[in-house]
Amino acid sequence: YDDAEKAAIEGILGTSIGNGARKAVSGLQASTLEVAGRFSLGITENDNCGYSSTGNLNTSVLISFAIAPKEDHLNELVDILVVAVLGTNVYSISDQLQAVPYTGGASQLVAFVPQTTFKESRQFKFIKTSLDAPIDVSIYLAYRLANGDLVYSSQPFSVKIEQKE
Repeated sequence: YDDAEKAAIEGILGTSIGNGARKAVSGLQASTLEVAGRFSLGITENDNCGYSSTGNLNTSVLISFAIAPKEDHLNELVDILVVAVLGTNVYSISDQLQAVPYTGGASQLVAFVPQTTFKESRQFKFIKTSLDAPIDVSIYLAYRLANGDLVYSSQPFSVKIEQKE
């Protein structure tokens, strides 16, 4: 596309084309450390289409993520896990958006979406809110197989809500 087309697309998105997709990382299977699946996470503000890793205070933000599972894991019953690292504290996030302190055992992580099945890649709405205090958190995404094995994001996703200029 040329500059005019790029400008038109960015006008529709409300952001740069570079923000047209969530940040994505490969997944790792805990038992084998093999690459397995793909995880992505991003923030949108108001009704904008573009994604970012930062949101603005006192603005409606939606944090959403997607998981493309390893093909072998399609049609298996899994738990979707969200783990938040805030400073030195680690929490798993429940389906009621409760922050449950992590105790050190993978089997103790509470499910954000319990007992679901991947038919294909899926998108999830994590939280839609407007915050009035800054937050800087690292988020790991994972899914837990019925045998207890984890497939998790190989790197954390940085999420910041701050006062933008």
